[in-house]
Amino acid sequence: GFDLFVQPDVSRVTVQEGDMLILCTDGAWSVIEDHEFAELSTSVPNVNALSQAIVQLAAERGSDDNASAIAVHVQYLSTEAEPVSQRRGL
Repeated sequence: GFDLFVQPDVSRVTVQEGDMLILCTDGAWSVIEDHEFAELSTSVPNVNALSQAIVQLAAERGSDDNASAIAVHVQYLSTEAEPVSQRRGL
């Protein structure tokens, strides 16, 4: 953002082992549809390639903003809940 203080969008979601999380800037999600993210996440072999594929697709579609993407594959979840006082976040 251009402002001195930027407020991020924050959401809580329940994840399961095997889930794929994609975090991206508006330069990517403004030109890629939700179903396309889902298709890419199942067809691209790994998270590094997925991040690159998202940025490349945004560039090919002529995004007029910077495009960044991070993909995370949830492989293992602890069965123990983390105490609330120790949770960290933005």
